[in-house]
Amino acid sequence: CSHAEHNMATAEDIGKHIALFERELEAVMAFWTAHSHDSKHGGFLHCLTESGEVFDTIKSGWVQGRQVWMYAKLYNTLPTYKTPEILEAAVRGGEFLLQHVKLHNEKRCYYAVTEEGKPLQLQNRPFTELFFIMAMTELYRATGDSKYQEEATTMLSQVIHWIRVDDSGLGVTKLAGASPSQELGRPMILLNVLNEFCGADETLRKKYAGDLEWCVQAILNHHDGQWVREHVSPEGNLLPG
Repeated sequence: CSHAEHNMATAEDIGKHIALFERELEAVMAFWTAHSHDSKHGGFLHCLTESGEVFDTIKSGWVQGRQVWMYAKLYNTLPTYKTPEILEAAVRGGEFLLQHVKLHNEKRCYYAVTEEGKPLQLQNRPFTELFFIMAMTELYRATGDSKYQEEATTMLSQVIHWIRVDDSGLGVTKLAGASPSQELGRPMILLNVLNEFCGADETLRKKYAGDLEWCVQAILNHHDGQWVREHVSPEGNLLPG
């Protein structure tokens, strides 16, 4: 086929895929808005059957952060979802994060809480805190309330320290015989969160340029030209054993 016909076919394919993604997003949002909102305690219930029935009321800190971020992101970027209902759900979820998932007077977040928000588990990894940052960042953009920006900034500083400098504050046990190692997931998620946090703000991108570059180099350390390895030494070498 000609170059013009190829471009036309490509454009048609793209249009079909966009329409498919829009339908899927509509179905996903319809399910979660109908079944996951906890109007009594706040936050989101997420252990749901295919029909939306709750089979467990434990609330994961990961899900609370991700769902607040998703609602706020959709509110901020797509006219279809820029509704008072979506914003209210995002804010209620954000307040649940602040009141129950984040430890009071500490830069930590619970990995899991009860339906009412009572602590269940505290993880020695920084991922709940990273999803908390994403939620607070996008909620600030949706509401303009600076308290969310302050929460995101404070937690981001702590998480960067854990990932780049010293993670002993997470309660990680250092065993005498264990070789120092670097986990691929940490620089990957930190790079994602930094991109979300900075957005198109050039001042923030300049401020965090060193951290963004560190993440990229740390990720590249896991690729040896053929394989991507989950764990390597801090220098990017194979671990012994």
